[in-house]
Amino acid sequence: MRDLDELEETENSFLDRLVLLVCEFNFLLYMALILELMLLLLATLSALFAELSEQTQIVLLLDFLLLGVTIALTVGGIVLCQRRLE
Repeated sequence: MRDLDELEETENSFLDRLVLLVCEFNFLLYMALILELMLLLLATLSALFAELSEQTQIVLLLDFLLLGVTIALTVGGIVLCQRRLE
């Protein structure tokens, strides 16, 4: 596993260095994923059991959209780091 000293010594592109840095703190990706899934659960419960006006429905749809995008990015980061370790 690479460490942060290697990050400073490498002559790779910016994207390679960014991926290396993100993978160094892989546990934060898992923590973010857990938080995002909890927020998704709360949004789903509020959509199922609350009386929703039209404005509330729009906010919930935007919430689901943003949570979907962030979950996809987080899972993508986790998968990228797992592939990099192999």
